[in-house]
Amino acid sequence: MQGDLYMKAVGLVTEYNPFHNGHLYHLNKAMELTGADISVAVMSGDFVQRGEPAVLDKYTRASMALNSGVNLVIELPVNYAVSSAESFAAGALKVLDYIKADSIAFGSESGNIERLSKLAHILCDNEDTLYKEISKYTANGISYAAARQKVVEKLTDKDTAAMLTSSNNILAVEYLKAIIKNNYAIKPYTIKRQGDDYNDTDIRSEYASATALRENLKNGMKKCIDSDCVAGDSIDTITADDNDTNNEKNNDINNINTINISEYIPVKAGLILSLNTNYIYPDDITEALFTRLLDILFASNYDKNVFIENVMQYPDVNKEIAGRLYKSAMDMITRTVQQMSESKDNGAFSFGSLCEHIKTKEVPLSRIKRALIRITLGLDKKHMEKYSNEPYIRVLGFDKKGQEYLSYIRKTVEVPLITKTADYKEMLLDDIHAANIYNMIVAGKYGVKELGDFVRGPVRV
Repeated sequence: MQGDLYMKAVGLVTEYNPFHNGHLYHLNKAMELTGADISVAVMSGDFVQRGEPAVLDKYTRASMALNSGVNLVIELPVNYAVSSAESFAAGALKVLDYIKADSIAFGSESGNIERLSKLAHILCDNEDTLYKEISKYTANGISYAAARQKVVEKLTDKDTAAMLTSSNNILAVEYLKAIIKNNYAIKPYTIKRQGDDYNDTDIRSEYASATALRENLKNGMKKCIDSDCVAGDSIDTITADDNDTNNEKNNDINNINTINISEYIPVKAGLILSLNTNYIYPDDITEALFTRLLDILFASNYDKNVFIENVMQYPDVNKEIAGRLYKSAMDMITRTVQQMSESKDNGAFSFGSLCEHIKTKEVPLSRIKRALIRITLGLDKKHMEKYSNEPYIRVLGFDKKGQEYLSYIRKTVEVPLITKTADYKEMLLDDIHAANIYNMIVAGKYGVKELGDFVRGPVRV
């Protein structure tokens, strides 16, 4: 650790959505490579960078991490958590700098810190040129990713540019850019990604992707811990008292690719997962999104130009996307949210299908999803400045070693170190608002009332 404190801390930028074997491998490898005394996870809260609600709330995911060996979990402010890779990484590094981390260990498909660092330096040194050249390509209808690929290839070579086609490499380069630009005293390490690809929806190895695990949970994965198994949401209503119905349901089960979750998630984390089955998926925010769009429509007095102007105040929303949102909002006027959600003939009326409906060749799906999440949460461009003006460290949970570390840094940390939300209501307003919306979604889907941020304190393990 920096200064005269003796505990060395390694930072892990995470989402743990949910925590799985790949995350445990990353944690253990990070401690081994860096020689750190303590691990600090900077974790997205209830909404994540791909533009979705997390499958489980932030406290449950923090508990899964802490029970699997992470020492301290800090919440990444929501404005960064639902931003582009560049802003996501920049925000995470700010937090790690405030928390006085000595190092950061991140996964990458490359696994080569020298090559990634070289690319990051090239991108930093040629930032203005990159922006201008990429803009020329996107103006001609080429996607941002393809445009950047072409420009970077001109500055480097084909193999180097190809590193930016992989999700974890992209984030790795952004972490390194943040370190370079801000001259952070944080040493970077990278760990080669093991097992399935980031976006794999099928489970192919013991290191299943979080994407695949979420997909299998949604489709009825069996959550098995040791010898005890409970069925996932789609098969958990089987009873021994109704033989005919039971047989029918058993046939359905046999058609589901059920999986022993203990093979892919550490035991304690898996147990927590099995006990917290209020899973949330992207389409569950449909009602919240549509309500927000209608609010903007009413505030615009149904005027298309005013609506477009208002919606373009949100990051990643251009005029074409705003126009498509206006049309969708007007369509909602004659139909209830429930009718729209149940509609079989109009696929534009769910979060996922609306994203597909309004995406363009120039704007990828992930960017659309983040934009709609930000609209749902009311996080326009002005909100991005808030953390820079009022930085803080929001503690979600810790174990004994993590608590010890907090005690040490409390003496020297230069920003508020928050363990009691109620004392910092205004400062945490965006994070609290996001949590409230997430909790309302859970309550609406499962009929349960979640404890709010004012009531819940950090998870202690």
